[in-house]
Amino acid sequence: MIYKKSTIAILRDLIAAMDFTMEITAVLETTITTDEGVIIVQRLTVCDIMHAEPGRNITVDEGTYQIREIDADNKYIYVFGSTAIAPQTFTLYSPVFYYGTPIRTGIELNQEQTAANKTPMIWFAQLSTDDYEDVDSAFDRFINGDLFFLTQNDPEKWLTEKSQRLAVDPMRRLMEHFLADVQNAGGIFYTDEFKYSAKEYQNFGVYINEKGVLQNKWADKLAGIKLNPCLTVINNYECESC
Repeated sequence: MIYKKSTIAILRDLIAAMDFTMEITAVLETTITTDEGVIIVQRLTVCDIMHAEPGRNITVDEGTYQIREIDADNKYIYVFGSTAIAPQTFTLYSPVFYYGTPIRTGIELNQEQTAANKTPMIWFAQLSTDDYEDVDSAFDRFINGDLFFLTQNDPEKWLTEKSQRLAVDPMRRLMEHFLADVQNAGGIFYTDEFKYSAKEYQNFGVYINEKGVLQNKWADKLAGIKLNPCLTVINNYECESC
């Protein structure tokens, strides 16, 4: 018996295969002003800033450094650490994949206390039904449902502009990275007429039209972007045998 690969497995494998290798092209020791005062940091110039966010740790040549600030326009990442960094490549932290209903996902998030172990996250909200085509069709199914790209937010301290720059924008870049991988995933998705819609959330929660966010959806305070892609899976691209 040959079984179709589930939508969850398709998305999980695609996300797991995403490449977050960063190339550091230049390093400069400098200072920045933070809430704790002026600190000495290393400014890393990178080819692609991806979804880097302040407060996250990165590992470069076995050393651990904390991202203290980002400048997406100039592709700068400002990191704090005791060891000097030389131009080289390293791997940025990967997103965590969640799927399920809001209630079930909220329960799972509450079971993990460390923010870095659950965000940034890509959450597939299973609130709709996949539409399958005839066995003789060139297409296997149309994946319906929203994908949320979310990370930690601090709405009590951050103004809207800061939430946008430090949370929403990195998640938009993560979303665009995901979409590029969808289009480059040869033999899986039909992308000749690929369309999608997206909605940003500076404070992710229960939303009522015209009134903004009234309360957080989960205990974690998050921000990011919702993606509603029109994903068409090509028929018989991959199956699982029993």
